[in-house]
Amino acid sequence: MTQAFKLILSTVVLSATVLYGAHAMAIQVFPGKEPATLGLKNDDIILHRMSDEFYAEAWYFMSRMQDGSEIFIHYGISNAGFGSFTGAIEATFIDKDGTVHFEKTTVKKDKIKYKEDVLDIDFAGDHKISGDVNRFHIVSDGDKISFDLTVTPIVPGLKFGDGSTWFDDNKKEFYNLAILTPKGHMEGTVKIKGEKREIKGYAYADHSWQNFPAHKMADRLFSMRGFDGDSSASFLIFATKKFSIPTLVLTEGKSVILATTAIDIVESKHTADEKIKKYQIPGEIRIKSREGTQPVEGTITFGKRTMRQDPITEFGFLERTAIKMFVAKPILYRHDNTYEFQLGGGDAPKTIKGEGIVETMILRVE
Repeated sequence: MTQAFKLILSTVVLSATVLYGAHAMAIQVFPGKEPATLGLKNDDIILHRMSDEFYAEAWYFMSRMQDGSEIFIHYGISNAGFGSFTGAIEATFIDKDGTVHFEKTTVKKDKIKYKEDVLDIDFAGDHKISGDVNRFHIVSDGDKISFDLTVTPIVPGLKFGDGSTWFDDNKKEFYNLAILTPKGHMEGTVKIKGEKREIKGYAYADHSWQNFPAHKMADRLFSMRGFDGDSSASFLIFATKKFSIPTLVLTEGKSVILATTAIDIVESKHTADEKIKKYQIPGEIRIKSREGTQPVEGTITFGKRTMRQDPITEFGFLERTAIKMFVAKPILYRHDNTYEFQLGGGDAPKTIKGEGIVETMILRVE
Protein backbone atom coordinates (compact mmCIF):
# COMPACT_ATOMS: atom_id res chain seq x y z
CA MET A 1 0.00 0.00 0.00
CA THR A 2 1.38 3.39 -0.98
CA GLN A 3 1.89 6.16 1.55
CA ALA A 4 -0.68 8.26 -0.30
CA PHE A 5 -3.37 5.62 0.03
CA LYS A 6 -2.48 5.05 3.69
CA LEU A 7 -3.03 8.76 4.26
CA ILE A 8 -6.42 8.53 2.59
CA LEU A 9 -7.33 5.59 4.79
CA SER A 10 -6.20 7.41 7.92
CA THR A 11 -8.68 10.21 7.28
CA VAL A 12 -11.62 8.26 8.56
CA VAL A 13 -9.68 6.11 11.02
CA LEU A 14 -8.58 9.24 12.87
CA SER A 15 -11.72 11.30 12.28
CA ALA A 16 -14.18 8.75 13.59
CA THR A 17 -13.34 6.23 16.26
CA VAL A 18 -14.28 3.41 13.89
CA LEU A 19 -14.48 3.34 10.10
CA TYR A 20 -16.95 1.32 8.08
CA GLY A 21 -16.59 -0.01 4.58
CA ALA A 22 -16.10 -3.25 2.68
CA HIS A 23 -17.79 -6.28 4.21
CA ALA A 24 -15.93 -8.67 6.47
CA MET A 25 -17.12 -11.62 8.50
CA ALA A 26 -16.47 -11.74 12.23
CA ILE A 27 -15.34 -15.25 13.22
CA GLN A 28 -15.98 -14.79 16.94
CA VAL A 29 -17.85 -11.83 18.42
CA PHE A 30 -16.65 -11.15 21.98
CA PRO A 31 -16.15 -14.83 22.90
CA GLY A 32 -16.27 -15.67 26.59
CA LYS A 33 -18.79 -15.81 29.35
CA GLU A 34 -22.18 -14.16 28.94
CA PRO A 35 -23.28 -11.59 29.93
CA ALA A 36 -19.99 -9.75 30.53
CA THR A 37 -16.79 -9.44 32.53
CA LEU A 38 -17.48 -6.81 35.18
CA GLY A 39 -14.57 -4.72 36.41
CA LEU A 40 -11.53 -3.73 34.34
CA LYS A 41 -7.82 -4.24 34.84
CA ASN A 42 -4.93 -1.95 34.04
CA ASP A 43 -4.33 -3.69 30.69
CA ASP A 44 -7.85 -2.72 29.57
CA ILE A 45 -7.13 1.02 29.78
CA ILE A 46 -3.44 1.48 28.82
CA LEU A 47 -1.88 2.08 25.40
CA HIS A 48 -1.26 -1.04 23.28
CA ARG A 49 1.24 0.17 20.68
CA MET A 50 1.57 -2.19 17.72
CA SER A 51 3.59 -2.22 14.52
CA ASP A 52 0.70 -3.65 12.44
CA GLU A 53 -0.17 -1.54 9.41
CA PHE A 54 -3.82 -1.16 10.44
CA TYR A 55 -3.24 -0.62 14.15
CA ALA A 56 -5.59 2.00 15.59
CA GLU A 57 -6.45 2.87 19.19
CA ALA A 58 -8.89 5.34 20.73
CA TRP A 59 -10.22 6.67 24.03
CA TYR A 60 -13.67 8.24 23.84
CA PHE A 61 -15.45 10.42 26.41
CA MET A 62 -18.84 12.10 26.22
CA SER A 63 -21.07 13.96 28.63
CA ARG A 64 -24.34 15.83 28.86
CA MET A 65 -23.93 18.66 31.34
CA GLN A 66 -26.40 19.87 33.95
CA ASP A 67 -27.12 22.99 31.87
CA GLY A 68 -27.97 20.89 28.77
CA SER A 69 -24.70 21.41 26.88
CA GLU A 70 -22.80 18.39 25.55
CA ILE A 71 -19.14 17.49 25.01
CA PHE A 72 -17.54 14.72 22.93
CA ILE A 73 -13.79 14.03 23.21
CA HIS A 74 -11.72 11.57 21.19
CA TYR A 75 -8.03 10.70 21.57
CA GLY A 76 -6.78 8.48 18.74
CA ILE A 77 -3.53 6.90 17.54
CA SER A 78 -3.05 5.08 14.25
CA ASN A 79 -0.33 3.65 12.01
CA ALA A 80 -2.15 4.84 8.88
CA GLY A 81 -0.95 7.95 7.07
CA PHE A 82 2.52 9.36 6.51
CA GLY A 83 4.63 7.57 9.09
CA SER A 84 3.28 5.46 11.90
CA PHE A 85 1.88 6.19 15.36
CA THR A 86 0.11 9.41 14.42
CA GLY A 87 -2.14 10.98 17.04
CA ALA A 88 -5.40 12.89 16.68
CA ILE A 89 -7.42 14.74 19.29
CA GLU A 90 -10.99 15.80 18.50
CA ALA A 91 -13.28 17.87 20.70
CA THR A 92 -16.89 18.84 20.00
CA PHE A 93 -18.82 21.10 22.35
CA ILE A 94 -22.52 21.76 21.75
CA ASP A 95 -23.99 24.70 23.64
CA LYS A 96 -27.44 24.38 25.17
CA ASP A 97 -28.71 26.65 22.37
CA GLY A 98 -27.41 24.17 19.75
CA THR A 99 -24.27 26.06 18.68
CA VAL A 100 -21.57 23.55 17.69
CA HIS A 101 -17.86 24.16 18.41
CA PHE A 102 -15.34 21.72 16.93
CA GLU A 103 -11.57 21.36 16.89
CA LYS A 104 -9.25 18.64 15.63
CA THR A 105 -5.47 18.44 16.19
CA THR A 106 -3.04 15.91 14.73
CA VAL A 107 0.26 15.05 16.42
CA LYS A 108 3.30 13.32 14.91
CA LYS A 109 4.80 10.30 16.65
CA ASP A 110 7.95 12.10 17.80
CA LYS A 111 5.71 14.44 19.82
CA ILE A 112 3.84 11.62 21.59
CA LYS A 113 5.22 10.44 24.93
CA TYR A 114 3.70 7.65 26.99
CA LYS A 115 4.26 5.14 29.76
CA GLU A 116 3.91 1.45 29.00
CA ASP A 117 2.59 0.20 32.35
CA VAL A 118 0.01 2.89 33.21
CA LEU A 119 -2.38 5.14 31.31
CA ASP A 120 -0.28 8.27 30.82
CA ILE A 121 -0.06 9.73 27.30
CA ASP A 122 1.21 13.19 26.37
CA PHE A 123 0.44 14.53 22.88
CA ALA A 124 2.96 17.33 22.21
CA GLY A 125 2.58 18.71 25.72
CA ASP A 126 -0.81 20.26 24.88
CA HIS A 127 -3.12 17.24 25.13
CA LYS A 128 -2.94 14.57 27.82
CA ILE A 129 -4.84 11.55 29.07
CA SER A 130 -4.00 9.72 32.29
CA GLY A 131 -5.56 7.79 35.16
CA ASP A 132 -6.56 4.36 36.39
CA VAL A 133 -9.78 2.33 36.42
CA ASN A 134 -11.19 4.56 39.17
CA ARG A 135 -10.43 7.98 37.66
CA PHE A 136 -9.54 9.47 34.27
CA HIS A 137 -7.97 12.89 33.71
CA ILE A 138 -8.20 14.46 30.24
CA VAL A 139 -6.56 17.75 29.29
CA SER A 140 -6.34 19.74 26.05
CA ASP A 141 -5.05 23.21 25.22
CA GLY A 142 -6.48 23.96 21.80
CA ASP A 143 -6.94 27.13 19.81
CA LYS A 144 -10.75 26.93 19.87
CA ILE A 145 -11.53 24.43 22.63
CA SER A 146 -9.51 23.77 25.79
CA PHE A 147 -10.49 21.58 28.72
CA ASP A 148 -9.30 20.12 32.01
CA LEU A 149 -11.73 17.38 33.02
CA THR A 150 -11.97 14.45 35.41
CA VAL A 151 -14.17 11.42 34.77
CA THR A 152 -14.99 9.24 37.77
CA PRO A 153 -16.99 6.02 37.25
CA ILE A 154 -20.28 5.65 39.11
CA VAL A 155 -20.75 2.23 37.52
CA PRO A 156 -17.44 0.31 37.15
CA GLY A 157 -16.10 -0.51 33.70
CA LEU A 158 -16.70 -3.79 31.89
CA LYS A 159 -15.93 -5.77 28.76
CA PHE A 160 -17.80 -8.43 26.84
CA GLY A 161 -16.30 -11.90 27.01
CA ASP A 162 -12.54 -11.48 26.70
CA GLY A 163 -13.07 -8.07 25.10
CA SER A 164 -12.08 -9.05 21.56
CA THR A 165 -13.88 -9.78 18.31
CA TRP A 166 -11.73 -11.95 16.03
CA PHE A 167 -11.78 -11.85 12.24
CA ASP A 168 -9.60 -14.87 11.42
CA ASP A 169 -9.28 -18.47 12.61
CA ASN A 170 -5.77 -17.87 13.97
CA LYS A 171 -6.91 -15.00 16.19
CA LYS A 172 -4.45 -12.52 14.75
CA GLU A 173 -6.88 -9.90 13.44
CA PHE A 174 -9.07 -8.33 16.11
CA TYR A 175 -11.14 -5.44 17.43
CA ASN A 176 -11.02 -4.95 21.21
CA LEU A 177 -13.47 -2.90 23.29
CA ALA A 178 -13.45 -1.96 26.99
CA ILE A 179 -16.20 0.26 28.40
CA LEU A 180 -14.33 2.44 30.89
CA THR A 181 -17.62 3.42 32.52
CA PRO A 182 -21.20 3.10 31.24
CA LYS A 183 -22.11 5.89 33.65
CA GLY A 184 -19.78 8.26 35.48
CA HIS A 185 -19.33 11.84 36.64
CA MET A 186 -17.49 14.42 34.51
CA GLU A 187 -16.47 17.74 35.97
CA GLY A 188 -13.89 20.45 35.44
CA THR A 189 -13.40 23.40 33.13
CA VAL A 190 -13.91 24.01 29.42
CA LYS A 191 -12.72 27.12 27.55
CA ILE A 192 -14.56 28.00 24.33
CA LYS A 193 -13.03 30.84 22.31
CA GLY A 194 -11.43 32.25 25.44
CA GLU A 195 -14.53 31.94 27.65
CA LYS A 196 -13.91 29.65 30.63
CA ARG A 197 -16.79 27.58 31.97
CA GLU A 198 -17.19 25.29 34.96
CA ILE A 199 -19.04 22.15 33.89
CA LYS A 200 -20.49 19.10 35.60
CA GLY A 201 -22.58 16.21 34.34
CA TYR A 202 -22.96 12.49 33.76
CA ALA A 203 -20.50 10.78 31.39
CA TYR A 204 -19.75 7.70 29.31
CA ALA A 205 -16.27 6.50 28.28
CA ASP A 206 -14.71 3.63 26.33
CA HIS A 207 -11.36 2.43 24.97
CA SER A 208 -10.84 0.43 21.77
CA TRP A 209 -7.86 -0.93 19.86
CA GLN A 210 -7.51 -3.08 16.78
CA ASN A 211 -5.26 -4.34 14.02
CA PHE A 212 -8.06 -5.42 11.68
CA PRO A 213 -8.57 -2.97 8.78
CA ALA A 214 -11.08 -0.56 10.20
CA HIS A 215 -12.67 0.15 6.81
CA LYS A 216 -13.80 -3.49 6.60
CA MET A 217 -15.66 -3.60 9.91
CA ALA A 218 -19.04 -2.14 9.04
CA ASP A 219 -21.26 -0.12 6.72
CA ARG A 220 -22.83 1.79 9.57
CA LEU A 221 -22.61 2.29 13.31
CA PHE A 222 -25.27 3.15 15.86
CA SER A 223 -24.38 4.17 19.40
CA MET A 224 -26.73 5.45 22.09
CA ARG A 225 -25.81 6.70 25.56
CA GLY A 226 -28.43 7.61 28.12
CA PHE A 227 -27.41 8.38 31.69
CA ASP A 228 -29.94 10.76 33.21
CA GLY A 229 -31.39 9.89 36.61
CA ASP A 230 -30.73 6.70 38.58
CA SER A 231 -30.54 4.34 35.58
CA SER A 232 -28.58 4.37 32.33
CA ALA A 233 -28.46 2.63 28.96
CA SER A 234 -25.57 2.14 26.56
CA PHE A 235 -26.06 0.61 23.10
CA LEU A 236 -23.47 0.10 20.36
CA ILE A 237 -23.64 -1.86 17.12
CA PHE A 238 -21.39 -2.18 14.07
CA ALA A 239 -23.46 -3.49 11.18
CA THR A 240 -23.09 -4.81 7.64
CA LYS A 241 -25.47 -6.86 5.52
CA LYS A 242 -23.58 -10.00 6.58
CA PHE A 243 -22.97 -9.61 10.31
CA SER A 244 -23.18 -7.29 13.29
CA ILE A 245 -21.22 -6.63 16.48
CA PRO A 246 -23.80 -5.50 19.07
CA THR A 247 -23.53 -4.55 22.76
CA LEU A 248 -26.16 -3.42 25.26
CA VAL A 249 -25.61 -2.32 28.88
CA LEU A 250 -28.36 -1.32 31.32
CA THR A 251 -27.54 -0.01 34.79
CA GLU A 252 -29.40 1.00 37.91
CA GLY A 253 -27.75 2.91 40.73
CA LYS A 254 -24.14 1.72 40.85
CA SER A 255 -24.86 -1.73 39.38
CA VAL A 256 -25.02 -3.33 35.95
CA ILE A 257 -28.34 -5.17 35.59
CA LEU A 258 -27.82 -6.30 31.99
CA ALA A 259 -24.76 -6.54 29.75
CA THR A 260 -25.17 -8.60 26.61
CA THR A 261 -24.25 -9.06 22.96
CA ALA A 262 -27.14 -11.49 22.29
CA ILE A 263 -29.48 -8.95 20.69
CA ASP A 264 -30.97 -8.20 17.29
CA ILE A 265 -32.16 -4.83 15.96
CA VAL A 266 -34.80 -3.59 13.52
CA GLU A 267 -34.56 -0.09 12.03
CA SER A 268 -37.67 1.83 10.96
CA LYS A 269 -39.14 5.28 10.21
CA HIS A 270 -36.21 6.30 8.01
CA THR A 271 -35.58 9.73 6.55
CA ALA A 272 -33.17 10.48 3.70
CA ASP A 273 -30.05 12.59 4.14
CA GLU A 274 -30.61 15.98 2.50
CA LYS A 275 -27.46 15.66 0.37
CA ILE A 276 -26.97 11.91 -0.08
CA LYS A 277 -30.49 10.61 -0.63
CA LYS A 278 -29.56 6.93 -0.43
CA TYR A 279 -28.29 7.45 3.13
CA GLN A 280 -31.33 6.55 5.24
CA ILE A 281 -31.25 7.59 8.91
CA PRO A 282 -33.66 5.65 11.10
CA GLY A 283 -36.13 7.39 13.37
CA GLU A 284 -36.54 4.35 15.55
CA ILE A 285 -34.50 1.29 16.48
CA ARG A 286 -36.11 -1.73 18.16
CA ILE A 287 -33.93 -4.11 20.13
CA LYS A 288 -34.80 -7.65 21.21
CA SER A 289 -32.84 -10.38 22.95
CA ARG A 290 -32.16 -13.64 21.19
CA GLU A 291 -33.90 -16.86 22.19
CA GLY A 292 -32.41 -18.59 25.21
CA THR A 293 -30.83 -15.44 26.68
CA GLN A 294 -31.92 -12.97 29.36
CA PRO A 295 -35.15 -11.42 28.02
CA VAL A 296 -35.00 -7.74 27.05
CA GLU A 297 -36.91 -5.60 24.59
CA GLY A 298 -36.47 -1.93 23.92
CA THR A 299 -37.02 1.04 21.65
CA ILE A 300 -34.74 3.96 20.86
CA THR A 301 -36.73 6.87 19.42
CA PHE A 302 -34.78 9.56 17.56
CA GLY A 303 -35.60 13.20 18.32
CA LYS A 304 -34.01 16.48 17.24
CA ARG A 305 -30.85 16.27 15.14
CA THR A 306 -28.05 18.26 16.76
CA MET A 307 -25.25 17.67 14.26
CA ARG A 308 -24.41 16.46 10.76
CA GLN A 309 -20.67 16.16 10.03
CA ASP A 310 -18.65 15.10 7.01
CA PRO A 311 -15.25 14.02 8.45
CA ILE A 312 -13.37 14.44 5.16
CA THR A 313 -14.29 18.05 4.28
CA GLU A 314 -10.94 19.33 5.57
CA PHE A 315 -9.06 17.47 2.81
CA GLY A 316 -8.40 18.68 -0.71
CA PHE A 317 -10.45 17.74 -3.76
CA LEU A 318 -8.17 14.89 -4.90
CA GLU A 319 -7.96 13.34 -1.45
CA ARG A 320 -11.73 13.56 -0.93
CA THR A 321 -12.38 12.01 -4.33
CA ALA A 322 -10.00 9.12 -3.65
CA ILE A 323 -11.51 8.45 -0.21
CA LYS A 324 -15.03 8.34 -1.64
CA MET A 325 -13.98 6.05 -4.51
CA PHE A 326 -11.83 3.56 -2.60
CA VAL A 327 -12.62 3.76 1.12
CA ALA A 328 -15.77 5.47 2.34
CA LYS A 329 -18.26 8.32 2.19
CA PRO A 330 -18.68 8.86 5.93
CA ILE A 331 -21.37 11.05 7.44
CA LEU A 332 -21.87 11.36 11.20
CA TYR A 333 -25.24 12.33 12.69
CA ARG A 334 -26.12 13.12 16.29
CA HIS A 335 -29.69 13.19 17.61
CA ASP A 336 -31.35 13.63 20.96
CA ASN A 337 -33.39 10.56 21.77
CA THR A 338 -35.60 8.80 24.25
CA TYR A 339 -35.32 5.12 25.13
CA GLU A 340 -37.31 2.49 27.00
CA PHE A 341 -36.30 -1.09 27.79
CA GLN A 342 -38.35 -3.87 29.37
CA LEU A 343 -36.11 -6.33 31.20
CA GLY A 344 -37.06 -9.79 32.39
CA GLY A 345 -40.30 -10.44 30.53
CA GLY A 346 -43.29 -11.99 32.29
CA ASP A 347 -46.12 -10.07 33.91
CA ALA A 348 -43.91 -7.55 35.74
CA PRO A 349 -40.86 -6.64 33.64
CA LYS A 350 -38.39 -4.09 34.93
CA THR A 351 -38.48 -0.81 33.00
CA ILE A 352 -35.40 1.30 32.25
CA LYS A 353 -36.15 4.52 30.39
CA GLY A 354 -34.78 7.99 29.89
CA GLU A 355 -33.24 10.48 27.48
CA GLY A 356 -29.92 10.22 25.70
CA ILE A 357 -27.74 10.99 22.71
CA VAL A 358 -27.69 8.71 19.67
CA GLU A 359 -24.89 8.80 17.08
CA THR A 360 -25.26 7.31 13.61
CA MET A 361 -22.34 6.92 11.21
CA ILE A 362 -23.10 5.83 7.67
CA LEU A 363 -20.15 4.97 5.49
CA ARG A 364 -21.69 3.78 2.28
CA VAL A 365 -24.72 2.06 0.80
CA GLU A 366 -24.07 -0.60 -1.81
